[in-house]
Amino acid sequence: MKYGSLWKQSQAVVEGELRAVGQNTSFIEICCSSMIDLTGWRAELWTVVKIAAPTILQTSTQQAMLMTDQIFLGHLGTIELAAAALGNTYTNLMW
Repeated sequence: MKYGSLWKQSQAVVEGELRAVGQNTSFIEICCSSMIDLTGWRAELWTVVKIAAPTILQTSTQQAMLMTDQIFLGHLGTIELAAAALGNTYTNLMW
């Protein structure tokens, strides 16, 4: 059975039940009503940003420190830079 025919069958059943009850709404309005409601998206976005801000700050600071280390070790030599790059790779994988 194809998904399109299953969708049409369920749509017909739901719309038939709605007509029997006296409701004049469509199947699409019922299925998508929760997806269309965008009233509180700004408040929810602000809450997520407040929760994620410490993690974003910590991660960006850690990456900035690693980049600074790479810059300074690049002045010492290529072997030292390669060793630090391997160490940073191991550190990023473990933590």
